[in-house]
Amino acid sequence: QFEPRGVYSMGLPVVDEAILPSVTCVAIAFGDSSKGQLGVDALTLKHTIHVVTIDELRAKDLVQCQAAGSCSFVIGASGRTWGWGSNRCLELGLRKEVAQVDTPKLIKHIRDHPVVQISASRSITGQAHTFALMANGEVFSFGTSMSGALGLGAPKCSGPTILAMTSTVQIRQVHCGARHTLLVADDGHVYTMGANTKGQLGTGASSSQCAEPTLVTGLQAHNVRTAAVGDDHNLVVTTQERMFAWGSNHCGQLGIGKVADSHVPVQIQQLQFEVDDSGICSFAAGGQHSMVVTRRGKSVFSFGSGASGQLGLGMVSFEDSAFRLYPTLIPDLSGKEHRTIVQVAAAAEHSFALDKNGELLAFGENDHGQLGFLPHHSPLVQRGPVRQPWVKDLRSEPSPMDGEKCVWRPTLVTALRNFRVGMVSTADRHTIVLAH
Repeated sequence: QFEPRGVYSMGLPVVDEAILPSVTCVAIAFGDSSKGQLGVDALTLKHTIHVVTIDELRAKDLVQCQAAGSCSFVIGASGRTWGWGSNRCLELGLRKEVAQVDTPKLIKHIRDHPVVQISASRSITGQAHTFALMANGEVFSFGTSMSGALGLGAPKCSGPTILAMTSTVQIRQVHCGARHTLLVADDGHVYTMGANTKGQLGTGASSSQCAEPTLVTGLQAHNVRTAAVGDDHNLVVTTQERMFAWGSNHCGQLGIGKVADSHVPVQIQQLQFEVDDSGICSFAAGGQHSMVVTRRGKSVFSFGSGASGQLGLGMVSFEDSAFRLYPTLIPDLSGKEHRTIVQVAAAAEHSFALDKNGELLAFGENDHGQLGFLPHHSPLVQRGPVRQPWVKDLRSEPSPMDGEKCVWRPTLVTALRNFRVGMVSTADRHTIVLAH
């Protein structure tokens, strides 16, 4: 029996309360489908609107979904991993002759090892690297990184390869940024590798990159329990419920009151006044913004860039700065009797908040339909109610947000109203949810 690791160590209610795995669980995808990342074949896509169920994953024992830059993954309670979308950078861990798969494929190279978490770069502009965490604390790294984010030293491109360090240092969680990677070890230490141009490695080093896992010494005195990684910035929470941040900060996404990058971890002091005995429930890091949930899901904060509505604070006026340099309460999600937020997710310039009742709220940019609303360029935007008889359980009624480039306030994703969403993962241009 191993220590709780990966998805079992993140405080996700849907996993901790054994709601997942479930035979009634279904994986649902929406957003950009140009690289096969929605997991359905072209014919099915032709006959659906913008939100699709991935029928091949029905009745599987799913416990995690992961949206990546141009691909997607799910893992099952048995440790099996399925991937789909682009493999052009070997990011799916398939043979190099396979450029793309449009439907879920079992990743055979790691099938002999039970996987408890998978993380992959969510940026469409970064390189594509993927980390798979095993139940025994070892880690497989694969994909492509010119910045050393694979942690394998010289190789810039690789199929699934065990990270040598993890045969002696057991890892609890893996988190991929656009061009860097962060590992949380069983002992609460943090290791980083990859690009360091914005200080995202947190080591204080002036070098532009490091191709092997390096200890973040500034956190050695703290026992880190979990982390969230944005494109170029990082957030971690300690067992004492203190939050530290470092890396890119040109939009204030570190929440420390200024816009200079930080090459070492800095505590977000203002959050300490907002954390009660229940601690930090959930947090997420996007392209240039961050989100934090406290007070048992009753207080939700955002900070960083809100240029596209991703902070959920309403439309930005010319007089207002689009940036929030300190954690700012989101009124629509906080202090509401009927709202308890159990998970937040973020990428690029958009965000999600998942309510305990299974409702999913979305805000920010929707250029590719990644929020679950029709994108502005969809030919269906002007039409009336559209039925999808060929997808029995999805009914797509028009949302007031259909056709909007940006959604400025947290808004219910009506296309999912017949489901109870249990988990959400989002990347730059698409989103995957697990639901009942």
